[in-house]
Amino acid sequence: MTSVWTKSRCLDFNSSLLLLYVIYYMVMMKLMGQLPETTLDAITLLLAPTLRSSNHLLIQSTLTSFLPFFIPHIPSPSAPQGQTHLKLALVQFLPPLLEKLNDPKEKISHPARLSIGLLGKKCFEAESGTVKDASVKGKEKESLVGFWERNVKDNALAGKGWRGKVEGMKLILGLKGEVGSKMSLKPWLATLVELLEDGDSNVRETAREVGLAS
Repeated sequence: MTSVWTKSRCLDFNSSLLLLYVIYYMVMMKLMGQLPETTLDAITLLLAPTLRSSNHLLIQSTLTSFLPFFIPHIPSPSAPQGQTHLKLALVQFLPPLLEKLNDPKEKISHPARLSIGLLGKKCFEAESGTVKDASVKGKEKESLVGFWERNVKDNALAGKGWRGKVEGMKLILGLKGEVGSKMSLKPWLATLVELLEDGDSNVRETAREVGLAS
């Protein structure tokens, strides 16, 4: 907590104000052990702009001092309103987090990968694949797992930066180890095969390691 407060002295006014809100909710979590459900979406919407900030101190504080503690407080998709809270978190957090996988600073890319993994773990807690949309007969609606997988595949594994591809593959391997049989590697196989022929040696080597581990 002290390190987060110290960093606030290096921020502009708007960034400092956001960080103060972040600190406030951190204190709430520590004191209460959980967050009131009515605050979850508000915190999500508050945090999302910090991940898109041009200030690296604010980004780093959010990635290391808040998201790892906030994401586990999001209810499981099977809980009442759980899917609504988690879907908002996915929409708000995934795009900027996936961008951070390409950051050359490990203190940014590594915690970003951990947060993406926490979101994925939440998705796999209660569902997999796609579900039928009861409002439209015969139409399939993308599940939370499908949304998470599509974004990771399109924005990390199929991205332009080699670092993002490597971090994305490490993410998949790590999450598979945590959720086990709930996560199938079939949706990833075609992409992994392509990465075996990537122009970057780091990507090729990691793809081979993932293939052997799976």
